[in-house]
Amino acid sequence: MNLTRRHFNTLMAIGLTTLTGPRIAQAQAYENLAWEKMIPKDWQPDKSLAMLQKRMGFLPDGDPTVVALMEKMRTIWDNAPTVAALNGKRIRIAGFALPLDTTPGKVKSMLLVPYFGACVHTPPPPANQIILASSLKPLDVEMMSPVWLSGTLSTERSTTDSGISGYSLKIEKMEPYKD
Repeated sequence: MNLTRRHFNTLMAIGLTTLTGPRIAQAQAYENLAWEKMIPKDWQPDKSLAMLQKRMGFLPDGDPTVVALMEKMRTIWDNAPTVAALNGKRIRIAGFALPLDTTPGKVKSMLLVPYFGACVHTPPPPANQIILASSLKPLDVEMMSPVWLSGTLSTERSTTDSGISGYSLKIEKMEPYKD
């Protein structure tokens, strides 16, 4: 009798774990992530950029020296390192949405950037400040809408027409940003 009861209890425990496991995982809180935490502490592009700026001086924009230095800066930013410890983290982050899909209300992929106009009116930020976010279900989001995205973050580099991202996010939840 004890053997049967033990087997029954074991089977019930396995069954309950199987049925409730995904719900428990979904119920786990997301960790709020600040954009500056996505930059490795030892990466200091400011030093390289200051050197480039000093060399440019007051040269006109079209000057070949300026063009070459801007290309060097772009290379530094496109190869910006990520923080490996963030890989696989369930996070929540605020930013501005740049839909990559063209049909309103049917957005399944977007870039999330830290400031308004990034990747649109200005050169893209460093790769470690761009997240390629994707959703299994279509989302209704407009260009440069401030949003909170929640999901699982990966240190995965991707190239889009709007910029190079150092991170990707599987969107589990999207909310409008509110102070």
